[in-house]
Amino acid sequence: MRTLARRLILGALALALAGCGEVQAPHHRPTSERAAHEIAPSLVGVHWWLAASALRRLDAAAGSSWTNAVFRPANTTLIVGPSQAASYAGWAGHRALDATSLAGVREALRVATSGDVVLLDLEHWPRSPLAEQLQAGATFTQAGTLARAAGVDLVAAPATDLALVLTPGQRVRTGFLASGVVQAASRAAQILEIQAQGLEATPSRYASFVDQVEVLARSANPTIRFVLGLSTNPSGQRVSATTLAQDIALTKATASGYWLNIPQAGVSCPRCGIAQPQVAVALLRGES
Repeated sequence: MRTLARRLILGALALALAGCGEVQAPHHRPTSERAAHEIAPSLVGVHWWLAASALRRLDAAAGSSWTNAVFRPANTTLIVGPSQAASYAGWAGHRALDATSLAGVREALRVATSGDVVLLDLEHWPRSPLAEQLQAGATFTQAGTLARAAGVDLVAAPATDLALVLTPGQRVRTGFLASGVVQAASRAAQILEIQAQGLEATPSRYASFVDQVEVLARSANPTIRFVLGLSTNPSGQRVSATTLAQDIALTKATASGYWLNIPQAGVSCPRCGIAQPQVAVALLRGES
């Protein structure tokens, strides 16, 4: 029934987007008349997670006055590295201190201030020690212990490509779901970031994967909250603002926020190519 309902929603949304790009009423009033005309009403109340680098790219693409209206501190969690924490001490809203290893978690906890959360982004990449990838469940468990001792909430962000070392030989997402890392991360954390952006080009698959992760996570921690990954160019894929809007519409009942990635090719994403901030701008303005 849930799958059928999602398909019906998707069909209705496609018609709505073709007509005007707006699907629901806003939860919060925009801060300026200009913003009111340029932000899709269905997205005004969404809580965004945004790296400082992504915010800079949006500033360059759309202007700081527009991004300031869209990404207000009350509805944005700014993601910064521990070494950047002092530079963003004046950010009035939520902050997530980003770490990719247990050493990074310890560093983040040393500089965390009241209201900060620590985000452990564990992936099969050079930024996370291989030993911690191979014991991903234990890594998240230890990170949760450290965070609780410091009185700081943990955001666990296990990447699907951990399956390459946890369940070699299986298809990545199948192995990821079977590996037990979702349950271990959910027991350790208050928030789970579901890195589903690799599936976002097909909204039905994106939503189905989110559903599957949600079931596993809630079996381990019924109070876990979810942040869902989106990207303007995941691993170099071309996606439209309309498609991202469909991803959001199908998963808003699950998500407490969305991590809007605007990656540039580099160590973290070798295949991402040139950053595409204009896709994010079109999404937020309700353009196709």
